[in-house]
Amino acid sequence: MVSNSGCSGLATDSPDTYTYRGYPLKVQKKVDRTCRRLGITHFVIKDQTVLLKKQNTGEVFSLNHYQPVLPDGYYYCSEQSAHSSNLE
Repeated sequence: MVSNSGCSGLATDSPDTYTYRGYPLKVQKKVDRTCRRLGITHFVIKDQTVLLKKQNTGEVFSLNHYQPVLPDGYYYCSEQSAHSSNLE
């Protein structure tokens, strides 16, 4: 079983300032799909763009080519291990 959660807040906020909120079940399928396709453990959506952070430099970059239809927020992917060792 896979479970996801989301937080409200902007990508410029630190994760400590996010407030947990449950999202509708119809959104869960979109989050699951994003987790599987990108092979990541968490991600941020801001203005319909996925933002990720490089693990070694901390540099934030956007995936302009992949635009899931999700509300802005910070999303966690449970039971998902990152396929890429350079993404945080």
